[in-house]
Amino acid sequence: MPFPGSWFDDLFEALFYRLLRVEVLENDPEALLAMGSSKHWGRSVTLADGTVIRHGDPIAEFHFRRQALRLLDSGSNPRPLGIGLYRLLKRDLPRLAAWVARDPRFADIRALHAISPFHYGAPRIGFEVMDLPTAFSGWCFTVWQRGIMRRTHPRGAQRLTRHREEPVVSKQVWMSRARLMELWGPGGTLIRQLVERER
Repeated sequence: MPFPGSWFDDLFEALFYRLLRVEVLENDPEALLAMGSSKHWGRSVTLADGTVIRHGDPIAEFHFRRQALRLLDSGSNPRPLGIGLYRLLKRDLPRLAAWVARDPRFADIRALHAISPFHYGAPRIGFEVMDLPTAFSGWCFTVWQRGIMRRTHPRGAQRLTRHREEPVVSKQVWMSRARLMELWGPGGTLIRQLVERER
């Protein structure tokens, strides 16, 4: 059952998606990810593979959908949130790479970007994690997204309490377009590894 106040988050998310033309991956109601085209308005960022994202460069902003997160930590599914997120990302990232490859809106993007508290295992699947540009912006996003976590997950408040020694904070998550295709495109490195493990 949604927590009190989650109706506001649902309404805000729907308006946010409509105003910024964010679309759900393959219009799949169970998809974890939604994405829209945008531009980078901050300082230049250099990623590990040498990709440089400069002010004004086209990027894709992706978002974790609250509806999918809510299902991950429901009473009917006791699977830990981190494991559930990892499972859904392994399912959705190949679909995301295919979407980026075929949609003209993403033809010129330099990278994928998100601001999220769900970044602790991100390097394992190809993302780079960076602090927000200022302490104030980091604090604002952390307060906002921690509130959403509390209202979204049946055990959201417990998860925040459990992480007191390593506080849940929001950070930037980046992956270059080239890295996305290398890892998650057709025949990508991580796709091959997953197939081999499942044999």
